[in-house]
Amino acid sequence: MALDRFTNEEVLGYTPVLGETLDAKVKNRIEKTELPLQSADVTGINGAFGAGTLVPNKEIHIYADDSLLTSEYNGPLKYDGTTSSPKLYVKPEDDLRRLGVEQGVYSVVYNFFNKVLDGAMVSGISSDRTEVRLTSTQNISDYFGILQSINVGAAGGVQPSTYQSTGVHRDFVLNFGNNDIYDIVDIAFQGPRVGIQFETLPYPTSTFEIEGTVYPTVFVPFDEVLENVGPWRGLIEVIRPAIGLSDEYVGKLTGRARVYQLVQRPDGILNWNPGQVIWEWPNWPEHVLNNFSPGNAFYFSPGIVDTYFEVNNNNTFLEYRRYNNNVSAIDEVVLKLSRPLDTEIFENDLCELDARIMRSLVEKIVAFPAIQEDDRVDFSQPNFALDISNGNTSGTSFRSWETLLDVNATTQNQLVQTYLSSSFGDIKLNIDYSDFANFVHFSSATERVDNFKYKLEQIETYDARIELLQSVSGSDALTNISQSIVRKNRILNGFDEFERYLYYSNDSNNYTHWSSSDQLIEPYPKSSTYPHVLRGTTSTEGVNWYNGVYSSASLYDSFNDARLRNMIPIHLQADERNDEYTTFVDMIGQHFDVQWTYI
Repeated sequence: MALDRFTNEEVLGYTPVLGETLDAKVKNRIEKTELPLQSADVTGINGAFGAGTLVPNKEIHIYADDSLLTSEYNGPLKYDGTTSSPKLYVKPEDDLRRLGVEQGVYSVVYNFFNKVLDGAMVSGISSDRTEVRLTSTQNISDYFGILQSINVGAAGGVQPSTYQSTGVHRDFVLNFGNNDIYDIVDIAFQGPRVGIQFETLPYPTSTFEIEGTVYPTVFVPFDEVLENVGPWRGLIEVIRPAIGLSDEYVGKLTGRARVYQLVQRPDGILNWNPGQVIWEWPNWPEHVLNNFSPGNAFYFSPGIVDTYFEVNNNNTFLEYRRYNNNVSAIDEVVLKLSRPLDTEIFENDLCELDARIMRSLVEKIVAFPAIQEDDRVDFSQPNFALDISNGNTSGTSFRSWETLLDVNATTQNQLVQTYLSSSFGDIKLNIDYSDFANFVHFSSATERVDNFKYKLEQIETYDARIELLQSVSGSDALTNISQSIVRKNRILNGFDEFERYLYYSNDSNNYTHWSSSDQLIEPYPKSSTYPHVLRGTTSTEGVNWYNGVYSSASLYDSFNDARLRNMIPIHLQADERNDEYTTFVDMIGQHFDVQWTYI
């Protein structure tokens, strides 16, 4: 089964996401309740449904595009149980390696289940393929306790349908393996019924106060008319015995009456539906009197003392029979599915009935070949006994980025060119600088763009200083102008070939061959070519150019697995205190890039 069993398109992206499996039409008919995970959900101990021990099951399915490569079943659920609600966790990279995947782009699907009915077999499929009848290769009665707990409040057997019960129903799925899973929207059980049962229904109770003492009471019929479901019936209040209270008034009438209606629930259980008003003698309305048998009303006199009739307190409940339609033993299970079964599923195919712990997790992983350790001869151990007493060493002071670009200092790129000149001489490579892939391999494309912008800002600062000093007379002004010109020229002379391309070229069409880049790197915008005048870094053209080129550089860096910075652990890269170190690594990467372009 491909990933198309999920209805949310986010499962095809690179961000981890929980898969949705119900379409909008089905979801609109279901009221969802998000339940926090409990320890029984992930351990199976005592059962997530309160009946027996369930078997947790983590499934892993690995896809290359829409093709299922491999699957793993019955994996243990790894979780953090230190909080009130356990948190599941997975390690997709480790699972890919463990299942033999070396490199490529794959989607990993995790399913989290508890096995409810293992070894089930399809014994029937409806014509529209949305209903399935299951039997078991084992004794299905062995699962009676678990299946009974599926029905919330299903005492006295299993209800024929799960949705005859009330409460929150757990998610159940029909699992054929290979991630071929179907949501279940209703479950019905077939087998012998419990049948006729004898039940008792106590008559309604209340309390009555006499001279400051509160006595328990019960409303009972005053005659022996057979009770029927539906009609309203008048009941009179009688005092009941109670521990610690006098028996003087037990069984006597209070003079109060109330009408009740006998109602029957769908499962056959009877209940009393009370009228809204309790009436006191002699102020009973005629419609209340009419609920009693003719001639009985005259026996009521005002006050408890003058009441003449006593009622047998042993007869304060109603006995009746009802038919219990619950299943006493399960022969078959019938499932209603949210979508039709695949046409490749037939009768006698094996499957599982599973309880879903949480929604499936889908994550796309880009796997690179594992780094192999070469078995080679190690270097000799360091010679700590070497005599270095005659040697002289001298350290260098810390240099900032500004001092590297300022007076009496050469840029990193000038140093690189100096070191390489002994090997490559004055050879100029015909590199197409409109595509980062041609000259950025170990370094950072974003750092190269930021460095160029920083140098442009320095040049603009010197130009502004020169323009300001030209309006000032005196030898000091001339000296400062000369210094600014020298510093500006030092930056221009220190440009690498990429920066020269951005600074001096007018368009990216300097190369006639085809470029694999989707977005060409345009040179920095100019306001005029003759004379050579660049747009300001804060101008609209300059800002738009920087944003576009930086976006392309950032995208290139994210897919450049050879970037030297990637060798730095993530926790070190994320620490702002290591920014200078990561910048230094990018500079080293640029040094190697120069050599890489000659290979």
